[in-house]
Amino acid sequence: MEQRALTKRQRQQMPTLTKNQAMYLLKTVWPEAPETEIVKAAMVCYQYGLNPLMKQIYIVGFNKKGGGKTYSTILGIGATRLIAQQGEVKYSYVDGPRVMTEEEQQTIFGEVENGKLWAITVIQDREGNKYPGYGFWPKDEAVYGADKGNTTRNMAFIRSERNALDKMAPGALPDIDVTDDAFMEVNDMPAALEEGKQEFNEFVQDEIDELWPEGEAIPPHVPQTESALLDWVCEWREFSSTKTARAWLVNECHYAPEKIAKDPAGIYTELVERV
Repeated sequence: MEQRALTKRQRQQMPTLTKNQAMYLLKTVWPEAPETEIVKAAMVCYQYGLNPLMKQIYIVGFNKKGGGKTYSTILGIGATRLIAQQGEVKYSYVDGPRVMTEEEQQTIFGEVENGKLWAITVIQDREGNKYPGYGFWPKDEAVYGADKGNTTRNMAFIRSERNALDKMAPGALPDIDVTDDAFMEVNDMPAALEEGKQEFNEFVQDEIDELWPEGEAIPPHVPQTESALLDWVCEWREFSSTKTARAWLVNECHYAPEKIAKDPAGIYTELVERV
């Protein structure tokens, strides 16, 4: 029988999870998280094309003062930058991230808050527009990952950058807190991620079996995702980047971005037939 499973390359390049797939993975990595937080994180994954196995989103448990835990869905700074730069948006750092002076706080906020460590980050897009971002962390509040080197200053920096990205790409980012991916490792995370990957492959295979019954093969060379299609176009046309490949599909071949995302196999078939 011909190969029916997705190739390893195709699995790695799956850019969008369904809500159920995201919930499945989130439960694997954070089995103690409450159902409501799992659903919330799954919706963020689905809406923004994130994958918990790629360390883009986290469900963090915080100890309550009176005992017990409260859980929060948090976006990694890497995924935050990725979402903000969708649609060819590019930026550079003009100032910071750094701690704000008292004079700056007084000028911008009209007061100095001694209980908060305020930071500033200024970014600039390629048109020269500047976006100042401000963020703080309470000085008396512990930060997640402090045992790994995370600091109050670093979290203030991360939040100030997030605020600047919000201004550059208004409405593009999900309304959840942000963290530094470098300090999100936990002792059992590698094992959980590996288990999640293995179980996810089996979960995806079950869905494939339902969509393509026995005897109906999925041609392994046909791109099943947008990323795989763009990689194929790069190889075929000898483009240097997937951005160039996307621009060629849109401008030269007149494919709508929605069709590129939803029907990569169909576009591949049409392009091959043209040759």
